[in-house]
Amino acid sequence: MADSEQPKMAGDLLGPMKTITGNCPKHGQWSREVPAFIDDRITCQACCDEKRAEAEAAAAEQRIEASRQRRLADLAERGVMARHVEKTFATFIAETKEQLAARDACLSLAESVIAGKKRIPSLILSGGPGTGKTHLTCAMVQHCYDAGKDALKGNVMQIVREIKATWRKGADFDEEYVVCWYANRDLLIIDEIGVQFGTDTERMYVFDIINRRYEDCLPTVLITNLDIAGLRNEVGDRVIDRLREDGGRLLTFTGKSWRAQ
Repeated sequence: MADSEQPKMAGDLLGPMKTITGNCPKHGQWSREVPAFIDDRITCQACCDEKRAEAEAAAAEQRIEASRQRRLADLAERGVMARHVEKTFATFIAETKEQLAARDACLSLAESVIAGKKRIPSLILSGGPGTGKTHLTCAMVQHCYDAGKDALKGNVMQIVREIKATWRKGADFDEEYVVCWYANRDLLIIDEIGVQFGTDTERMYVFDIINRRYEDCLPTVLITNLDIAGLRNEVGDRVIDRLREDGGRLLTFTGKSWRAQ
């Protein structure tokens, strides 16, 4: 190979080199070989490396925080507010066989949604305030969300208000759009069944959404403080019958409220 064809070294590309020395209060004596055209105000390489590492660490921390904030915002849109973000399956304390069975049933449903299974059994969670229903349903939403599935937790009054809002002149969406939006979630959890006014119109909306999900073999979870008799009176036999198909279950939550502890 001719001399002109020899690969050029870094020094050849940058031109003449020079050595600069200095004394760093932190790292002691140092020397650096740099291109001759660089002025002598160059600093300790170890200090430069530390500053670069600090900047990279700060940028990584900002990315992590931005990701955390996005997750919080996404979960809030799905019905898991900041107060309930720590309510996961890992933090649920099962002190009784009943609580353990409830946790396992909710986890199994979430795992089935994540796996894309068909005809997943629905659930009804019945019990007094503070007995763990909200904890487990928030855990279900987060478990599905972290796996890329679209789970949503909303209370029945919220759903009814959103549907009624479409009646206004100039509304952004029509009634059919809102009903379909709730009906098409991978997992829908409807809270506070029995708190609404109980009008025929509200019952019709709840039935319409649940029936569409039933026809599409999508799981629905109802949360209520009512017993099964009160729930039947509130939503009707048709809703209960659809939720019981494919092995749907009623989970009863008893005991003292955790919120009072």
